[in-house]
Amino acid sequence: MKLKKVVTIFGAGSWGTAIAKNISENGYRVRIWAKEKNVVDSIITKRENKIFLPGVKLPSSIYPTNSLDTNLFDSDFLIFSIPTQFIRESLLLMKEMISKDSILINTSKGIEQSSMKPIYSIFKEILPRVSRRCAHNFLFPEILKALKEKGLEELVVFGGGIIPDQDIEGLKKIGVKEIFGPGTTTTEMIDWINKNIQPK
Repeated sequence: MKLKKVVTIFGAGSWGTAIAKNISENGYRVRIWAKEKNVVDSIITKRENKIFLPGVKLPSSIYPTNSLDTNLFDSDFLIFSIPTQFIRESLLLMKEMISKDSILINTSKGIEQSSMKPIYSIFKEILPRVSRRCAHNFLFPEILKALKEKGLEELVVFGGGIIPDQDIEGLKKIGVKEIFGPGTTTTEMIDWINKNIQPK
C-alpha cells in the first residue's frame, strides 16, 4: 500500500484535535472535519481549537473544514472521533462517499443508547460494503518496521481492540507479543506487562 501521507479526522473535539496534532507532527497532512463553524474558524485564524482544546497550538499542516467534500475521503486513513450519540447520523451522511477499500479507524468510545449497540456494530450495520481490511494489519507491521530501522527491535510491541482471532495469530507471527481483546481488565494487562517486560 503506497501512502499519500494524508489523514482525515472526523470530529474536532478535544480528542480529535489532539490526535490531529500528534499525526501532523509525524509528517502527515491532516484534514479535520468539524460540525461547528466556530471550531473551524478558530483553527484557521488562531491555529488553536479554543472551544475544545484551548491553549494548544496546532501545526499549519492541519486543515479544518465544515464541508463534507469528497476529497476528504481520499486519504490513507479515515479516523472517526465523533461523539457516540452522533456516530450513526454522521455515517449515514458519509456512507456513499466512503470507498469499500477505505481503512477506517474509530477512536470514539461508548454504546449507542437508543440501540445499546457498540460503535463497531454501528459501523458494520451502516457500511456493510466496506471491505474488512483492518488498520491493525497495516499499522502493526509498519510499527515493527520502523523500530527495526531504528535498531529498536528489542522493544516489546503489544496492542488491543476488536481483532479477529486469525489476525491475532498473524500479528504474533510477525513479532507482536500480545493482543488484548475486549473485556481484558487493567489488572490482567498490568500482570502481563510485569511478567513480560523487564526494565533495562
